[in-house]
Amino acid sequence: MPDGEASKSAGGVSDEVGVRVKFNCRYLGRLEDWWHAAGTTAEQREKFDANLLTMACALEWMQDRGAAPVAPDGRLAGNAAAVLARTAGGVGGDDQLTLLVSRSGRAQGPSDTERDFCVVTSFDFTAWSCGYYASSSEIQPTSDTPLHWSALLESRTASVSLHGHAFETEAKAAAINVPCSNVETLFSTPEDTAALVELMRQHPYPRCRMYIRRGHGFVILGSSFPQAEALLDAKLHILRVGKPSKRQWLLAAVLCVILSACVSLLVLR
Repeated sequence: MPDGEASKSAGGVSDEVGVRVKFNCRYLGRLEDWWHAAGTTAEQREKFDANLLTMACALEWMQDRGAAPVAPDGRLAGNAAAVLARTAGGVGGDDQLTLLVSRSGRAQGPSDTERDFCVVTSFDFTAWSCGYYASSSEIQPTSDTPLHWSALLESRTASVSLHGHAFETEAKAAAINVPCSNVETLFSTPEDTAALVELMRQHPYPRCRMYIRRGHGFVILGSSFPQAEALLDAKLHILRVGKPSKRQWLLAAVLCVILSACVSLLVLR
């Protein structure tokens, strides 16, 4: 094994991380090592920094709105991913991804941009393992890395994904008109990921951009974090105030007509 490279299994890490991460993690080095290995240009570095900042803001935004609640272990139950690179896999092959993901076991409060993020350069679904870079080998990628990887891979074109342990029931999914899987599985497992992929194939992206994993939470895909946040905000609003009734829709339409007529009169004057 090369210098600076380490491998950990779910059972070989601290309780805080081990309970969450159920796949093997192979530490490849610090982020600076990834810059060098990938031959990253200044333009790519700027894109990375932009993704890092917008992801940090999105995670804090989710936390503030209760979409990433505190889990029983005291850590946040919400995470995110962004595509740094996507290489076409050729005929019949999967695309190759490089993802920026939030770390496992994030604490409450603003994100630490030095320690709360990892770059995942590979995920092996047969061995159920990943290769990643982070500021320390004690930091591991989110336990939902396979969920993000599979969703972004299956979408073919989505650039970001948000996941939180909210909207986790069929009743909530129905209330916000979002497809929900009919099976409940343990998170961070092949079964959990397979259930999401099956749901996405029934409701393909981008016609559908939000999915509910029964007993686990939501996954939102988009071209940017602001776009994903806007969809989440709209669904949260529906849960808070309920869907508009037909009468409310009619009243809103009438008010729009009246407002439009008033504006026209003002213009004519």
